[in-house]
Amino acid sequence: MRNIGEFAKDIINNSTNILPDHQLNIEWKNSQCANKPSVDSILAFLQDQDVVYHFVLGPACSISAEPVGQIIPTFNLNMLAYSANSPGLTSNTYPNTFIGLVTYNTYVVVWIKLINFYKWRRIAIIGQDTGIFNLVESNFGDQLKELNVTFDSERIIDGNKEEIDNKLDRIFLVKKYRIIFANFYEGQAYEVLCRAYLKGYVYPYVTWVLPSWFTQGWVERGKSNCQFCQGCDIDATLKGGLGLDIVPTREQLISKNLDTILGLKQQEIWNMFAENNVVTDIAVERYLPYSFDSLLSFALALNASLQNGIDLSQFNYHQADNASINSEIVESLKNSLAGVDFAGLTGEVNYQGRARKYSNGELSEYENDGNFKSLVTIPNIGENLSSSLEGSSYIDFNTLDFEYFGMQAGPLDGVELHHLPISAIIISVIFAFCALIFSVFFLVFNIIFNKKKVIRYSNPILNSFILIGACLQCGVAILVLIDNRILQRTPEQQRNNEECIGCTVLCHLVWLLPAIATDIIFGTLVGKSVRIYSIVIRKSLHNKVKLAYIILFICGLMVFDTVYTLIWIAIEALRFQFIAEGPLQTDLPNIKQPGAPFWYIFYCAEGGDPSSPAIAVRFVYILFRWILYGVGLYFAFQIRKVNIRGVNEFQSITLATLVTIFFNLVRIILITMIPSVRLIDTAITLLSISYALDAIFVVGFIFVPKLYFIVRDPNEKNNYTGVNNTSVIDNSVVYDMQMAKVRCELDHVKSERDSLTQTVRRMSLVPSASEHNLGFSPSIEELPEPDLRECVPPTYQSEPTESQ
Repeated sequence: MRNIGEFAKDIINNSTNILPDHQLNIEWKNSQCANKPSVDSILAFLQDQDVVYHFVLGPACSISAEPVGQIIPTFNLNMLAYSANSPGLTSNTYPNTFIGLVTYNTYVVVWIKLINFYKWRRIAIIGQDTGIFNLVESNFGDQLKELNVTFDSERIIDGNKEEIDNKLDRIFLVKKYRIIFANFYEGQAYEVLCRAYLKGYVYPYVTWVLPSWFTQGWVERGKSNCQFCQGCDIDATLKGGLGLDIVPTREQLISKNLDTILGLKQQEIWNMFAENNVVTDIAVERYLPYSFDSLLSFALALNASLQNGIDLSQFNYHQADNASINSEIVESLKNSLAGVDFAGLTGEVNYQGRARKYSNGELSEYENDGNFKSLVTIPNIGENLSSSLEGSSYIDFNTLDFEYFGMQAGPLDGVELHHLPISAIIISVIFAFCALIFSVFFLVFNIIFNKKKVIRYSNPILNSFILIGACLQCGVAILVLIDNRILQRTPEQQRNNEECIGCTVLCHLVWLLPAIATDIIFGTLVGKSVRIYSIVIRKSLHNKVKLAYIILFICGLMVFDTVYTLIWIAIEALRFQFIAEGPLQTDLPNIKQPGAPFWYIFYCAEGGDPSSPAIAVRFVYILFRWILYGVGLYFAFQIRKVNIRGVNEFQSITLATLVTIFFNLVRIILITMIPSVRLIDTAITLLSISYALDAIFVVGFIFVPKLYFIVRDPNEKNNYTGVNNTSVIDNSVVYDMQMAKVRCELDHVKSERDSLTQTVRRMSLVPSASEHNLGFSPSIEELPEPDLRECVPPTYQSEPTESQ
């Protein structure tokens, strides 16, 4: 078996058209895609006084080609880096360096089209701190600014565990990005993706966009080389992710049937490699045609220079007085090489801004085991490049169109926050503010008119609870809309307090408000329903639920949600290593939702990883909530048909209970959809509006009928003023209870009368009065007293009472 260079050399030396009077000799060293080995190798070649080299082929990687490109001009040599594609390898910076591929900046063309296609508005970039990736990041950032896309970037410098964890926390936890563009080599990629998995930054909460040119087996190689990557699942991290590739794989090259410099089709050249025992089973096999064409292109350029009269025997960089001749020869070779056309496969060799053509790129989705499955073809990318390689202005991405075939939906959470127009946000804020004013109005109404005893059928304390809960819900709706949309912090502001653990905890505590607001409203409605049921349905005023018990029940709900929230805050701190060092191998549920801290607050048990052992904890929470909903519905429907003199408030309580449960279900659905819906900001906005609507409906059902009653007949209020400081509902119930007592006493009297009548009839059958005198039949006075204890009405207190 022989390598591709030896095979190309044999073809050149056996050709009658290429260098017919010369023999081409090649010396090889492995640059290892690293700075130091590549520099050591080129210096070892050039310092050999017994040999004069005329040309440098490679290195293959940009990171090793750049230092070599800085050395060779000193020796008047040209270099063709056949697969290096750093944007920094330009004619001005490296005047003696040629590249066989379009630069890595071409990826920016596809990235921008991808962003436009899915309408992403917030993205993050995490990259390796090397020249090629820094230049691409700078280019990418310029394009994003023109599109008004919010973005931020982090660079991996040392590559240790602590640094990677810190960068990931900044992106996901502090800056709250969920669309991540990865910009590094495959070795660094495995380390970053592994740490992301261990910290919970995985599907379905994150969409990764990677360069899919990672070679076969990169996952296994990364697993064996990484010292701090135990227990990683790259498939779990990259599920739902996208890959982009500008250099097609071997199979893609064959399917496109492109030409090589020899005029052979791709399948033909691969067959030729196999027939001549060329080693192709290597990690970078898809670069073999490029290196093959590069060596042939140099031979053609050298042949052209010889035909122009250049005498290569005069070229000797070891002789200082030979500098002018060396410069003349190298310029001739440079001009000849710049004119070589790679027929279809790689386009013209890049030099001095010549336009190039290029094969199609690929958009793919992650499949498994580090592999990507092709989805979309992006044709003729190189044709959209203008002449200059300097800067980013040469990319005309507006002329590039996707060929979109069968791709059903955008990547996970395609649209981040800030996608809705600001007018929609402002309208939503105004609506929530109006709902707040509506609730505050009735709170004042309840306080003022209660002093005049005109609030019918209601306990003012419980009514105030409902109104306070409604005000909290409206306030939460406004906070969600303003804090996450209009007042979004800039990246600079985020960096200033990104290490503030207290800020993160405070953020979660603030989002406890909506849970407490829901507890206040729903707990009060349940308490009112149970109280009405005990008084009106069971006719048991002396056994009615006391107000203190209802308040205690509401406080219990708030304590329950507070404890539940604090537990998840503690889990948050543990999972994201605020209070622990190193990866945590725990079975905690994976409920991290970057960009949405309220995921932990609003019944977050409905989300998360269903395979987690902690599902039992979430199940208990869900069970408790739904039992509570069931109890509320039962008592609400029990009292719905009760009507006591005037406005039927009990039906209003039933409707308010149904509305509250309905909006809780809506919020659960929206929160469950947050990690997967495409329009995530729409879901969050609807979530906010649901709180405002909930408040409006509950307050409207309970209090609008009261206001209508007073406005309709203001003089009637005196007829319903409390007696003995007892509210009207109790007066009504007292009336009903007194009537019930009278009916009960009448029933007993009737029963005793019938019994006495039967006794008298039996006495009339006795023949002798003496028998009566002897006491065989009791007298009426001797009849037992009827037991009327159950008919005795309760003693009414002077404190306000509540039928609800």
